[in-house]
Amino acid sequence: MLLTLYQPISLLTYAVTSLVIVSTWLWTSEKKSHPRPPGPRPIPLLGNVHQLPLERQQYTFKKWGETFGELVYARLFLKDALILNSFRVAQDLLQDKGALCSGRPRSVLLNEILGYDFDFGFMQYGDRWRKQRKMAHIAFQTNDRLLSYRAIQRREAYTLIAELYENPSLHEQHISKFAAAIIFDITYGYRITSCDDEYYVLTGRAIRGTVETGSPAATLVDFFPFLQYLPSWFPGSGSNKKALQVRKLVQDTVDRPYDECKRAITSGEASASWVASMLAEHTKDGVVSEVDEDDIKGVAMACNIAGAETTATVLLAFLLAIVIHPEVFAKAQREMDKVVGEGRLPDYDDRDSLPYLECIIKELYRWNPPAPLGLPHATTEEVEYRGYRIPTGTMLFQNIWGMMQDEESYPQPERFFPERFEKMDEHEARMKDTRRIVFGFGRRACPGRHLADSSVWLAAAMMIATLDIGKARDASGKLITPEPTFVQNFVSRPAEFLCRIQPRAETTRQLIHQMLA
Repeated sequence: MLLTLYQPISLLTYAVTSLVIVSTWLWTSEKKSHPRPPGPRPIPLLGNVHQLPLERQQYTFKKWGETFGELVYARLFLKDALILNSFRVAQDLLQDKGALCSGRPRSVLLNEILGYDFDFGFMQYGDRWRKQRKMAHIAFQTNDRLLSYRAIQRREAYTLIAELYENPSLHEQHISKFAAAIIFDITYGYRITSCDDEYYVLTGRAIRGTVETGSPAATLVDFFPFLQYLPSWFPGSGSNKKALQVRKLVQDTVDRPYDECKRAITSGEASASWVASMLAEHTKDGVVSEVDEDDIKGVAMACNIAGAETTATVLLAFLLAIVIHPEVFAKAQREMDKVVGEGRLPDYDDRDSLPYLECIIKELYRWNPPAPLGLPHATTEEVEYRGYRIPTGTMLFQNIWGMMQDEESYPQPERFFPERFEKMDEHEARMKDTRRIVFGFGRRACPGRHLADSSVWLAAAMMIATLDIGKARDASGKLITPEPTFVQNFVSRPAEFLCRIQPRAETTRQLIHQMLA
C-alpha cells in the first residue's frame, strides 16, 4: 500500500527532474555552439514563461526591447521564440525572408481542439494554404471586386447612422453589426438586418468563445499537448469542456451560413456573393469536390470572423477617441464641412480631399492596434540573420503594439494626436504609415486589409458628417470623460463607455433616410 501511494510521485519527480536536466543541457549546449540574439535569462523547464503576465504581454515584450534591443530571444518552456520589436526586423524576417518565416507554430487549442484547421490564417504554410490564400486574394485584393463592394459598404454605413440616430446608447451593437453585415453580404450574399439575426448571433458567440480561450499558439495546451486528453474529473480540466462547446459554435458558423447560401442558389433566390462565384468556378460536371467545398467554406468563415471583429474594434476606438478628444472631432467636422458641405454625404471620391481624417485613421491604428501581437509566425527552416542562427520552428512574435509605441517614430506615443502625421513630409508619412504595420507582414499579412480600411474610413466619415458626438452626463449633469481602457485577449477592444450621440442637423437625417429609401 505504501509503495502504491508513493510510486507515482517518485516517477513524476524523476520525470520532471530529467526534463529539467535535459532542457538545461540543450539550452547551454546550443547557446555555446550557436549564438542567439540577446534576451532575458531563462530558467530550466519554464524558460522565460514565469516573466510573462497572463495578458498584455506586448508591454513586457516592449520592456525587453528597451533592455536587449529590437530583436529579443526568449524561451517559452522548451520552444525558441523571437520578439520582433521594430518595423525593420519584422520587415527583414517576415517580408524579405518570408519563404522561411511564414509558417505557424503548432496551435493545439485553435486547430486541434476548437476546429480551426480549415482556416488559412492558422494553417501551416503549404499547398492548401496557397490555394485558400489565392481564393481570399480574388475576393479582397482585386480592384474590380473592391469597387463592386462599395454599394454594400455605403448601404451599411447609412444603416449604421440611422441606427445611431434611433438608439445611440447601443452604439457598440450597431458598430459590430455594421462590420459583420458588410462581410456577410460579400461572402454569402446574405443581409443582416438585425442584431437578433441568427447567423450574426451565432458568429458573435463563436468569436467571443474563441477570443476568451486564449491567444493562438500561446496557451498551456499548445506547449503541452497531452493536457487536452485530461479526463473531465481532473482538476483544472474544466477549460477542455468549454473548448468543446466553442468547437460546436465554430463548426456551426462554418456550416450554417454556407448551407443557407447554397439553398438560396438552388432556389434561385441568391444574391451575388463570393461563395456563389467560387462554387461556380469549382463546379465540374455539376459537382463540387469535397476538398474544394471545405476550402470555400473555410475561407468564407475565416474572413467573416477576422474581418468583422477587427473592423468593429477600430471603429469603437474611433468613437472613444473623439469622445475623449472633442478638439479632434471639431477639427474633423470643420474639414468635412469645407469639403463636403451640407447638401450631400461623404463618399470615397472625397477621401483624398480629407487629409485630417486620414491622419485620424492612421492614429487609430497606432493608438490601439486591434491585434497587438498579431498571429505568431514560425520559421520553416533554419534562418541566418545578423550573425545569429534562428532554428527551425522558432516562434516569431510581431509586437505590433510595441512598434506603434516607438518614441523615435511617434513622439509621445501614449497621446492620441493625429496631427503627428500632418507634420510629416511625403516620404516620412509613407514610411511611418501605420497601415504598413497594423495588418501584419509578408505572406501572412491580412488579405482583407483594403476592404477593412475602406469600411473604417467610410463609417468614420459618415459619423463626422452626420452626428454630434460628445461626452455623456451623469445624474448630476456633470460631464463623464471615459478612460481609454481596453479589454485585451487576442484582440484589444475598448471597454464599455458612455457617450452622447445625436443628429448633427435635420438635413443630414433626411439625407440618410433618402439614401435608405
